Amino acid sequence: MPGMDKYNPHLPESKKKGLTPKQVEMLEKHAKKHSKKHIDKMIMVMRKEGKSFSAAHKIAMEKVGNGDDKKSMKKGLTEKQKKLPKKLQEAIMKKKK
Repeated sequence: MPGMDKYNPHLPESKKKGLTPKQVEMLEKHAKKHSKKHIDKMIMVMRKEGKSFSAAHKIAMEKVGNGDDKKSMKKGLTEKQKKLPKKLQEAIMKKKK
């Protein structure tokens, strides 16, 4: 998508400090599907707050989203749910509240 700032999956050495080799490996795979802003937020949370990969991902999703269009992210719908008809999307959102 034009305008998407996708992250280079090769993390710079400066950002790897404080992360386990497993976390670095997982981040490199994860970076293919998420924006640079999302990955940077995850790195910050894991390094500074000592959170796990999954906890950091959850925080990054809440604060930043995953890099898709912001309207859908605000709605909190998954990719699969975004393809559903509007009425079903609204029903899902009501159920989430």
